[in-house]
Amino acid sequence: MPTVNVRTTAEQKRRLAKHGNVSDVMRDAVGRYLNDEEAEAVFARLRAIQSENDVETTPQEILRMIREDRARESR
Repeated sequence: MPTVNVRTTAEQKRRLAKHGNVSDVMRDAVGRYLNDEEAEAVFARLRAIQSENDVETTPQEILRMIREDRARESR
């Protein structure tokens, strides 16, 4: 697995350590950040498509529909 080094202040490291092993916390944080960035890119594409096609579905409605689909699939 590749290694990434991050410089933080002692205060930041202390605060990170409150949430568990610093490496695990950083891995989780990076994963969440990447997921957020990818989701934002998807929503940006959705907004572009909606503006071109006068679609009335909001990102929040689509998110609700996705969650409903996932709930049905898990049953």
